[in-house]
Parts: sequence; structure tokens; C-alpha cells
Amino acid sequence: MIERLGVELSKLPPPPPFTTDAMLREAAASLRIGVDDVMRIAQELFEMGLITYHRTDSAHVSGAGIAVAKSYIAEKLNAELFVGRSWAPPGAHECIRPTRPYDAETLRALVNQGIIQLVRPLTQLHYKLYDLIFRRFVASQMTEAIVKIAKYRASTPYFSKEFTTYVEVVRPGFTLVYKPFTLTTIEPGSYRIIEVRHRKVPTVRLYTQADLVARMREERIGRPSTYAKIISTLLARRYVVETKRRRLLPTKLGIRVYEYLEKNYEDLISVQRTRKVEEMMDKVERGELSYLEALREFYEEVRAIAPT
Repeated sequence: MIERLGVELSKLPPPPPFTTDAMLREAAASLRIGVDDVMRIAQELFEMGLITYHRTDSAHVSGAGIAVAKSYIAEKLNAELFVGRSWAPPGAHECIRPTRPYDAETLRALVNQGIIQLVRPLTQLHYKLYDLIFRRFVASQMTEAIVKIAKYRASTPYFSKEFTTYVEVVRPGFTLVYKPFTLTTIEPGSYRIIEVRHRKVPTVRLYTQADLVARMREERIGRPSTYAKIISTLLARRYVVETKRRRLLPTKLGIRVYEYLEKNYEDLISVQRTRKVEEMMDKVERGELSYLEALREFYEEVRAIAPT
């Protein structure tokens, strides 16, 4: 039995433009390629002047970026949909965004006509990643959407569960170019159970490459310039392998290496220590800590465990 418990209107704000970790997560999941490939394609788009620098943890949008979005929205959509946002304070780099107000379709046409000449040909993956970056960025500069969200309860003799779905877009806003959800309408009523399947589900789900990037960002280890490199190194050294379902599975070699390091150098390889080291490097970069003081601390740590 499925009951509809109610429907409510909800305002849905647009997402911020891509930072490196967000781009890696979404591109790896939607394009079904590894994060190393995502970074390689982004590097090529950057070198061709089609996007801004792709190694960044800032969502800041410069005045030039806001002008790009404003021009596109006014020409292709409706000027009333434009809402300029900087999203974050300025930093060393801004968000990942297109450098010109050309969507992927327009870019392809201009390249084919020879109006835009690039140093290398663009592949389908180039266009797909550019399209993802472009639509996310333009959405970040548009009005919020208003949607209808329905709440349901599914009941059987064995369990009862409540869930929600998006059922209608009342005012599209940014969803005209970027829709982070799918519409699902379920008719209330009784449904006949056709088949019941039993399967064992692991209590801890294996990471995908995109999941691992998100976890590194959450734990504040790694940097935009190192996320993809860390994962590609794990794969290249066969510490992990990728399954057909794109899950990362530790190998016997990887487990042995980890157990050895944890047993002998636990304090040096912990997430907490890695985070502290990266925070120290950030302080050195900002001039808040002498690099000599940081090196002295690292040296003393290594010296304490080195054989005499």
C-alpha cells in the first residue's frame, strides 16, 4: 500500500559553481570516467582557454564571470532570471567556470565553422565536461526554483517506510539549465507484490572514486591539485582495484601495506596527522608560520622513529 501523506511547495536554491572536488564527484559519476581522466580533460579545456583554472577549492565568481553568465542568460533565456552572485570571498583562484558565454552546442558550432580555432580537436568527452561546467555555472547565477515535493508512505506486512519525491516544477528558475533531481509521480493505492528478492548488503558500502574525493574534502586531507593524483596512485600501485560497478576494492597488497604502516608509523600516517601537516603548509603559505619551524617539527618526528 502506498499513501500520499501530503504535497508542499519548496524553494530550491541553485547550487554554487564547481570547485575541484565537486567537479570530480559529479563528472566521474555522470560521465562514468575516472577522476584522473576528468582532471586531464579539464586541464586541456583550461589550456585551450575555454574554462578557468580547474584546481581550486574556492566557489568565488569574479566580476568577469558574473558578466559571462549575465550575457548568456539575457541572450538565451530571460534577463529576469539573472541573479548575480559572487558566492564566496576572493581567493587565489575563482570557481571553475567557462571563460565565454558559449554553451556546448554553440561552442561546437563555432569550432566546426572555424570561427574558434583551438590547438587540439575537441572530443565528445571535452564537450560533455564543458557542458557540465557551463550549465552548473550558469545555474549558479539564476533565480531559485519552486517545486512541489510529495511525501509518501509505503507499507507492507513486513515494514513501513516514508519517503519524498519531486513531483512538479512550479517555477523552473535555474532548473532550465541544470536539474539536480528527477520528477517522480507515484499513484497512491494498493500494489500487488510480484516478486521478493533477498540479498546480502554490506554494512559498509565501498567507495567510488567520486565518493573518495568527497571523503577527502570532508576530512580536509588532499588538495584540489592532489585529489586525482592520490586516487590514480592507489590504482597504479595496485593498492586498490576498480570493480565493474566502479567501486574501489582494496587488494591484498594494499591491505598488507596499510597494516604495516599502521603498525609501525601510526602517528605519521593518520588522517589527523595528515590534516595537521596540510594546515601547517597553509600557514606557511599565508606567512603565519616559518617554513623552518615546520621543517624542524617534521625533522624531529622522522628522527624519533629513524633507526639509530
